[in-house]
Amino acid sequence: MPSLAVFHVAVPVPLPRSFDYLPPPGHAASEADVGRRVQVPFGTRELTGVVVGIGPWESQTGELRPVIEV
Repeated sequence: MPSLAVFHVAVPVPLPRSFDYLPPPGHAASEADVGRRVQVPFGTRELTGVVVGIGPWESQTGELRPVIEV
């Protein structure tokens, strides 16, 4: 399976890690996105997070959800 370029997003939850999200449709992930605020689905709610990095999908388990808005 080829590695996908995904957003690594920090969200305001008490967990010491970032979460991986696909870029929104029509948006290619680039280093210019690091530091941008994004709206992401998190469980049953939507949270505002910050893109802390761009890179390959780290967990390779589960299903990636796309960012709602950059």
